[in-house]
Amino acid sequence: MDRLTDEDLVRDLADRMDVAAVANRYALALDSRDWAAIGQLFTDDARIEVAGVGTGEGPDGITELVRAILQPLDASQHVNGNHLVAVHGDQATHSSYTIAQHVRHGLPDGDLCLIGARYEDRLLRTPDGWRFTNRHVTVLWMQGNPSVVGRS
Repeated sequence: MDRLTDEDLVRDLADRMDVAAVANRYALALDSRDWAAIGQLFTDDARIEVAGVGTGEGPDGITELVRAILQPLDASQHVNGNHLVAVHGDQATHSSYTIAQHVRHGLPDGDLCLIGARYEDRLLRTPDGWRFTNRHVTVLWMQGNPSVVGRS
């Protein structure tokens, strides 16, 4: 195996940190309901698929999808971890887990729904930084009242 130069190693580490930061900015934008920021994290031809919920295409379609999911909530908090990043030139793959707390007051069966999910992503380096080209979300488990997030 070839050893990376110090310069290549620094660039690789910086790229990995930048890719993970895009995923974390996505979570922050969701929880702060910053719809404009969500669209800025995706390329023009990007696609997101939230398994069992729906698909969005392009920044506007993606923003519409996540807005429809989160708008009814009183609050949410997405905590990301286990970021795995592989960078290949100007393209990257990323996977991580999230534990997402969803709150919707006044429902008969409880106000809370906790969801564990996995993100599988592809990203592209652009002049404005790394952007998602594809994001796939798989729900792994759910605890609490599924009606909070519109499921029965």
